[in-house]
Amino acid sequence: MLDVAIQKRLKKFTLQSQFQFEATPNGSGVLVFFGPSGSGKSMTLKVIAGINDPDSGRIALGTRVLFDSTCGINLKPQQRRVGYVPQNYALFPHMTTAENIAFGLAGLERGEVERRVGEMLSLMQLDGLERRKPRQLSGGQQQRVALARALAIEPPILLLDEPFSALDATIRHQLRQNLVELSRRLAVPVVFVTHDLEEAYMLADRIAVYDQGQILQYASREEVFYHPATEQVALFLGTRNLFKGEIVAVDSLHSLVLVQMAHFRLWAALNAANFGQANVGTKATLLFRPERVRLVEPLCDCELDFGRVYASLTNYLRGRIVSEIGRGTLYTLVVRLLVPEIGLTPEIEVEVISQTYDNLQLRRERDWLIELNPADIHLIFEPKRVESQE
Repeated sequence: MLDVAIQKRLKKFTLQSQFQFEATPNGSGVLVFFGPSGSGKSMTLKVIAGINDPDSGRIALGTRVLFDSTCGINLKPQQRRVGYVPQNYALFPHMTTAENIAFGLAGLERGEVERRVGEMLSLMQLDGLERRKPRQLSGGQQQRVALARALAIEPPILLLDEPFSALDATIRHQLRQNLVELSRRLAVPVVFVTHDLEEAYMLADRIAVYDQGQILQYASREEVFYHPATEQVALFLGTRNLFKGEIVAVDSLHSLVLVQMAHFRLWAALNAANFGQANVGTKATLLFRPERVRLVEPLCDCELDFGRVYASLTNYLRGRIVSEIGRGTLYTLVVRLLVPEIGLTPEIEVEVISQTYDNLQLRRERDWLIELNPADIHLIFEPKRVESQE
């Protein structure tokens, strides 16, 4: 388990990172540091690797203490034996592929060095490139050499600082898949820095969301994406379906609350974490992911009560597609909701796969029935104000 609790004063803020990351039962797993550039992600990684020192705190990897300001412990990078790959790969330009991979193996017998180098060349599909210098390799090949060098020392954990950011989309996609397979095959947990939302979702078992040196949320991938702790986290995760509202009814029997927004209302499910916060009159931010919205069928001329909840306890709304963006296998649709009193007004995003798009024969200028399960709607409650005792 990686146990981190450190502080480091930087120019714009004080970095405060505190989390525990435990590998899966098979020894693998990926923790993603996600957030905007300059938020403290890379610095946290460098502090764990020993490249930079924190001002105070403690870092432990399993039973080994790597840093402890109270006890005066601060192991050098080579003593920590963690695998670290910086953004620029930091390959030695005068060394061959094989020599770069063998760099961290000083002190081992020649036969063992050759064995590990050969194993890494095969594992990273670099056979035949062992005599080439970095300038003779493609970006993807350089990245694999850097990974091979980090893995050759058989580290207990692998730290990767935006390793795919300089590569084209095709190579990036392939290497992401390879990374997950490597983690499982070698039973090595990975800490991965990125500000790419797709990359974070594809790779992460757990996510730490950073901003201004603070971890805003640390949880599983599903928890972070579908139950963001704050509105700021939701915005970082690209949530567009986000509305301010107020609770106007509570259904304790079904653990539901009815939230009134400016022009419409929706039922949302409560969970153990927020059940006690839900009261009539409570302000809340309501949000839902675009892939959780379902377009059921084109509406006929019959009337449908706006915001009505049927026996299935599902929200049904009306809307019309006003724009769409095709992204290969996915379509993002902008649907303008129909409010009977004032006509078309608020907009939401809906994401469908291309097959669904084709099957539904989606067209603009057609009203649709929009289905939202209350369980797919997340509520963020405004923090209670502490009134002055004066």
